[in-house]
Amino acid sequence: MARYPRLLHAEWGGDSHAGRFRQPPHIHEEPLSTVDNAEEVGTATSEDGFTRYSKDGDWSESYIVNLMDHHLMIQNKLENFAGSLQWAFKDFGTPLRPENPVPYVNQKGLLARDGTPKLNYAVFQGWNLKQASNVDLPDAEDSVLVCTDFTVSLSNDRIQVTLLDKNGNVAIRDDRRVRFYLMAGGNLIRYCGHMGGSDVIETASGCAWLRVIPDDNAQKMTIGVEVDGVGVKQETLTIERT
Repeated sequence: MARYPRLLHAEWGGDSHAGRFRQPPHIHEEPLSTVDNAEEVGTATSEDGFTRYSKDGDWSESYIVNLMDHHLMIQNKLENFAGSLQWAFKDFGTPLRPENPVPYVNQKGLLARDGTPKLNYAVFQGWNLKQASNVDLPDAEDSVLVCTDFTVSLSNDRIQVTLLDKNGNVAIRDDRRVRFYLMAGGNLIRYCGHMGGSDVIETASGCAWLRVIPDDNAQKMTIGVEVDGVGVKQETLTIERT
């Protein structure tokens, strides 16, 4: 700031999986303070190297809301601050990220792919309108045990998978990739790149769901679900029509 009369902070942000909320810590171990934690070419999609949030973080909305709120608070205290260009406004498709919670989608947007605002949208809105943010994060306290089972349900046009721990509680902190299949009774809404529109997706706060289009005269749907590391289930469920 001493060298340049204006500062424009451009292309900053972070990924978040819509609907995933967590209490801290948001990473299994804090990166070493002696390590330069800046991303380098090739590290964003690599499982190698030092501990870093892009590789080891929980991708929760809770983490990114707190991070962005802190950045915006600091920016608003800087003299001669010209503006901020956060990256990016909306989640977008990319061939480089097959391992993301929504495969092949860069999830740094303030909006999900279907235009639904994430909570960090409200953080930016608050700072722009009131020069402060008072976003309340949903309560994320629940089981910290791993998933040992899951349920499959169908309500209206929505298939939902819920992860359960050994006590039958929602396994909210256990992230699993879920694959949906529909064998009879309708069609899946997929390839849309967001929760509700992707037949391969990670759970958010213990759940994953997908929209379906029932066949006109169908009374039941036969649904298959695979949860990584847990197993496969096939259910024939009654279609609820309103």
